[in-house]
Amino acid sequence: MAELIDLWNQSLSQRWVHPLIAMAAFNLDFLCIHPFRDGNGRVSRLLLLLQCYQLGFYAGRYIGIERIIEQSKNRYYETLEQSSSGWHDGRHDPWPYINYTLFTLKTANKEFEESLGQLSLPKVAKTE
Repeated sequence: MAELIDLWNQSLSQRWVHPLIAMAAFNLDFLCIHPFRDGNGRVSRLLLLLQCYQLGFYAGRYIGIERIIEQSKNRYYETLEQSSSGWHDGRHDPWPYINYTLFTLKTANKEFEESLGQLSLPKVAKTE
């Protein structure tokens, strides 16, 4: 876990890849390390939300990323299985899971934008 955190920090400071890609890869690595006996999925989603906030992406504050993942849990497990196969040997393909995570964030942002569009401002007189 310490190495994962170090690599995360280096990735951000040295801009190896876009921070959202690094975040999704971090999340996959966390799930593959599986540091807890139970609750790794819930913790990984909390870490994902925290990292989104740290990177300045706040849609998850208003739109339930957990709900979006739950609604597509078959795809979640499918991409997790695809990307974790061979992880311990360094022969895995992280892209199915990274793409799924980015799709989830895109969906949350779209829902957030749609909810903002549904808000209406109170009508005020031009003198106000």
